[in-house]
Amino acid sequence: MKQYNHFFEVSLMQYLSSILVILLHCDKVFSSPVWHFVFKSGFCRIAVPFFFLCSAYFFHINEQKRENYAKKWIKKQLKTYLFWSVFYLPLGLLALSEFSIDRAFYPLAVLFALGYSGTYYHLWFFPALFLAIYLAKLCSQTIGYAKSFLLALFLYTIGAIETYSSFLENTRLFEWFQSYLRIFFTSRNGLFFGFLFVLIGFYLADHWEEIHIQHLKSKLFFAISLSILEKIIIFQNQGLDKNIQFALVPLTPLLFLFLLKSSCNIRIPLRNLKAYSQYYFFLHPMVLFLLIKTSPTISGGEKFIFTLFLTHLISYICINWRIFFFSLNNFSLSKRKL
Repeated sequence: MKQYNHFFEVSLMQYLSSILVILLHCDKVFSSPVWHFVFKSGFCRIAVPFFFLCSAYFFHINEQKRENYAKKWIKKQLKTYLFWSVFYLPLGLLALSEFSIDRAFYPLAVLFALGYSGTYYHLWFFPALFLAIYLAKLCSQTIGYAKSFLLALFLYTIGAIETYSSFLENTRLFEWFQSYLRIFFTSRNGLFFGFLFVLIGFYLADHWEEIHIQHLKSKLFFAISLSILEKIIIFQNQGLDKNIQFALVPLTPLLFLFLLKSSCNIRIPLRNLKAYSQYYFFLHPMVLFLLIKTSPTISGGEKFIFTLFLTHLISYICINWRIFFFSLNNFSLSKRKL
């Protein structure tokens, strides 16, 4: 399978997306409602679909090349997810105590969180990714990509009710959706949100050579224009949330393809870039929690700057600590061989 060897550009975008996730979680960074919306409901909303698509693309590529890769990948991701779930469990239980739930039901709530929403607010991505990959594999293999895309778009449209709820108030459809929200809280999950982008990632991996990428910059510019137009509509008619936006469907894969074809002169060790991206994602909620507890009056902008700085610092220590002990272990093994 012929591919462009520009994965650095994709990894750089993943790193920037991790920063956008931090920005998204830092409350109101800008005092202006317009700029607040532009950044938090504009730029930041590309991050999660991009993560879904990238994860699916590289999973499917490696699954085709390496024997038993899928089982090894799932095992590794489950270990990672369970570790951080336990790590954030105290904060999750603290957040749970704010709801009127009897403590006898806490074990059930934790099980529900592990299987759906995560034990803390950012960990929902893992159950969503697992479900989306399962659905994408099942549907693409049984009913083909054409019908799978129709199904995924239909589910994505249902999920978009959360974004476009202001247009559907006082309708039976919105009443049904509110009944759903009382149980599952959000449509930002693997079924209504992640499934479509994971399916796109699978499709790109399977049909790379057949995909026509002429005038890619023009197509990307058009997708960005559609996204701006949609955001103007959403800004004037704000719903319950803004996770699921229709313009992200063409924008995310076009951006991904553009990055694969692009060439960046800046070079950073790829492994470090990926590691920083992962640590940013996992560590920033703890840093943000401690920052809010110690400095409750801190502004949104200061919150973002300090959270990013401290998260980077801790990530740097963790990455270099791992490199040090890995090198030390290799040194001791080489001595034994001698």
